[in-house]
Amino acid sequence: MSNTCLFDGTVSGKTNEVDNFIEALKVNDSNQIGFHRVGYVETFNEDIENDKKTISFAGECAWSIRISLIDYNNIKNNITLKEFLEKNPSIELTINSQETDFTETFTIKNGKITEEVYDFKEIYLADMWAEKDINTQKEMFNEIIEDFEYEENLNFYDQINEYFKTNIKNFNDFKNKFKDEESIYLNDNPNT
Repeated sequence: MSNTCLFDGTVSGKTNEVDNFIEALKVNDSNQIGFHRVGYVETFNEDIENDKKTISFAGECAWSIRISLIDYNNIKNNITLKEFLEKNPSIELTINSQETDFTETFTIKNGKITEEVYDFKEIYLADMWAEKDINTQKEMFNEIIEDFEYEENLNFYDQINEYFKTNIKNFNDFKNKFKDEESIYLNDNPNT
């Protein structure tokens, strides 16, 4: 998995709260409160009508939107999106991301995530099949399974995990099914 995730989105709400969101995204100083796992942010298409502002934005962050903005809170002065929304309740947000082996979309309204979509997950197998030692291949297979278990709180990963539990009983089943594949793509309906 790569360390970088590209994202874009649109945020709207009261002018000062939208400005607060963009400032929190752009924080680079650990002494300031913000989303500290974001690398850079560009803004464009600003529209202001009465006291409502809408801005489109794009940038990059570490790992994923879920990890960088929603769940991560292990850095001094880092806030989560939930904490931010408690102080800025008018924010409506749609944010899309693309990482090397998956995409995410989050929609936020009324201070809550109203929709989460994970489009696909790519699992690279070429390195596993290049290994000559069967035990090393099995270890790599176990890492794939552990990756799904680590993300078990997400519905998409629950579906994938269920697919593996139902259709892939062990390493030999996996190898027989995918031995000629360099990578496999699993979408949000893993049975397809």
